[in-house]
Amino acid sequence: MIPAQSEIEAKVKEVLCRELKLDPEKVGETTKLREIPGIESIKILRIVTLVEGHYNVELEDQVIFKLETIRDTAAAVRDLLSRRAE
Repeated sequence: MIPAQSEIEAKVKEVLCRELKLDPEKVGETTKLREIPGIESIKILRIVTLVEGHYNVELEDQVIFKLETIRDTAAAVRDLLSRRAE
């Protein structure tokens, strides 16, 4: 069964907040990743790698570089999980 979008968003947010030591209350699903204080491209890649590992998926590089928010990241992961389930 494919996890709900909201479940994946919660996992992405959990990983992001843990890695950046952020208060989850201050980060929303539509917060622009590149506008979060202290975030750098390498940290975004680390977060994506951890999420990929959790769901056992691998996002294509061009998809990763287009990710702007937690919601975008979760949608990309869910899309891969959906395609794999077909």
